[in-house]
Amino acid sequence: MSALTKNYPNLKKLSCGSCTFGSKGIDAVLCGCPILEEISIKRFRGLTDAAGEQIRPGVAATSLRSVCLKELYNGQCFGPLIVGTPNLRTLKLFRCSGDWDRLLVETAEKVSKIIEIHLEKLHVVDCGLYALSAYSDVQVLHLVKTPECTDIGLTVVAKKYRLLRKLHIDGWKTNRIDD
Repeated sequence: MSALTKNYPNLKKLSCGSCTFGSKGIDAVLCGCPILEEISIKRFRGLTDAAGEQIRPGVAATSLRSVCLKELYNGQCFGPLIVGTPNLRTLKLFRCSGDWDRLLVETAEKVSKIIEIHLEKLHVVDCGLYALSAYSDVQVLHLVKTPECTDIGLTVVAKKYRLLRKLHIDGWKTNRIDD
């Protein structure tokens, strides 16, 4: 990945699936591509459970606009990347294990420009939705198979999202979202 960033410093989009190059490879891209706008990581197998293995935004911090994480066992190691990207506009988290409420709260405190949020098969409770209500400019919201979200959390979000133009809710089998 270091060779890639040396040869392609103008890389704007990185998408990888089922790769095993680890956090050092991702860090090489984030530190070597100052105009990177989008990063999408799917089924990434190179990360360990080692404490301290955290993905940080590097020089891409101000240029990064979109983060998409799919099917990650330890996706929370991308927390510093998400929180450290002040111009983030799109956040997509799909089928990533772990409790995401704390990270959503921290993100809402430090990142202010998000307009598109996708949460699918994620452990998020109403506290996480309440944190997301801080984004008054959200235009697209997808809540898919987030079984712990209820009417209470969705009501808080609905009162804040005045610019919402697309809403997708799939309450799955839990029936916790109704009238």
